[in-house]
Amino acid sequence: MGKALHDSYPQNVSFKLNLGSANQFLGITHTSLGNIDEALAFFEEMSRLFKALHDSYPQKVDFKNGLAISYSQLGWFYRDKMNDSGKAKPYFQKCYDIWKELSERFPDYQEFIGNYEWAKRQLGR
Repeated sequence: MGKALHDSYPQNVSFKLNLGSANQFLGITHTSLGNIDEALAFFEEMSRLFKALHDSYPQKVDFKNGLAISYSQLGWFYRDKMNDSGKAKPYFQKCYDIWKELSERFPDYQEFIGNYEWAKRQLGR
């Protein structure tokens, strides 16, 4: 349903946001089921959608954070499920850069600080 709505109204921000979030959960579900190729496709689509949202609305903090989350998912997936640290590292670097910026802009928001620290640890592995 969400994909059909987005396909019919690709400029609708709510439909794009909802589809991006749905892709995250579908990626997690397929990872749990062992469907690695399907999971990767969902995580890549999630990232593509959040990149499009962020590019269209760079001032929206939730889109920027969603993009960082999508990069963290791809980094984690490549490292832990595909055993490819080389492909994972650029994604960890991207989410690190975004969460660093967000934690500096919003120093009282613990989620950004925690995510930034998490990304820092991933790069240090």
